[in-house]
Amino acid sequence: MANFNGVIFTANHRLADNFSVLANYTYSHCLSNLNYTGDDTPPAKDPNNHAAEYGSCNFDTMHNLTISGVFITPAFKQHSLNYAAGGWQVSPLITYRTGMPYTVTDGTDNSLTTIGQDRPNLVPGVNLYSKNFYPAAGLKPQWLNAAAYTLSPLGTFGNERPFQARGPGFAHPASCRSARLLRHARRGLHLRQY
Repeated sequence: MANFNGVIFTANHRLADNFSVLANYTYSHCLSNLNYTGDDTPPAKDPNNHAAEYGSCNFDTMHNLTISGVFITPAFKQHSLNYAAGGWQVSPLITYRTGMPYTVTDGTDNSLTTIGQDRPNLVPGVNLYSKNFYPAAGLKPQWLNAAAYTLSPLGTFGNERPFQARGPGFAHPASCRSARLLRHARRGLHLRQY
């Protein structure tokens, strides 16, 4: 069983004759009890209870934001200045998305199923994520809070859902500059830099 829900917001506005902005935001959530992407998704912790596997899909990115713009330099009256600086395009692009979900496994077989993909129990009231992103010298940064997890008792399954934890988000700024160098009626040469 799987379902996907989402909403997209788009805004496109021309601020002047030579400048426009486009923003696109998507909020979505995919839920499934099986993942069909062919990756190394852990098998069901309890083969007799697939309802316990219902959680985020392994490709679920809940928030996606893209902002882009196009700025074109104006045409200049002086021919040499217009040839050198007129008609250039600068296109900034900023992308942000939330982190990908993943499953924490504890490396034990406390469930006694011989599958070896047991998930731990979550400790109530403890945040899954660590605040130790910029530790002191010599220490590694921690994304997950190890105190939020505990081993399940022997013969039981942990209560963590599949793909309940999320990795860090991703932000990427980029830009493109381009110019039309040779300006003939039917032919032209474009120079682009990314």
